[in-house]
Amino acid sequence: MLEKAGFETLVFNDSAEAMDVIGFEDLDLVITDLYMPGPGGMDILEYCQKNHPQLPVVVITAYGTIESAVSALKKGAFDFVTKPFDQTELMNVVQKQSPPIVNVRKNPSFFFRELPNWGVPLSSEYIVY
Repeated sequence: MLEKAGFETLVFNDSAEAMDVIGFEDLDLVITDLYMPGPGGMDILEYCQKNHPQLPVVVITAYGTIESAVSALKKGAFDFVTKPFDQTELMNVVQKQSPPIVNVRKNPSFFFRELPNWGVPLSSEYIVY
């Protein structure tokens, strides 16, 4: 979905690999699932806030609660999106990132797995932009 919109993306199946890439890639945005195998989305958010505080992080989850959303936002998340969501919702979040994204790259904080006919991330993978 994001690639079709003209963004360059990086996808990772492992959050440790994603965090390694965040350290040396010039990323515009990170999208991460809150719950995943190994370190979770909050770990990626905290890593980014500590090491790359200017890098916006969007947290997504199918298990969203008010508490988890407030926690992520207090820890510095750019936005919090609950699944299922439609393409327009995610694109609106990506496009409101400021300054406007000219090019999106895959990043350790973004892990996505394509859903049939959607391009929506699942919790088992991450996509970094």
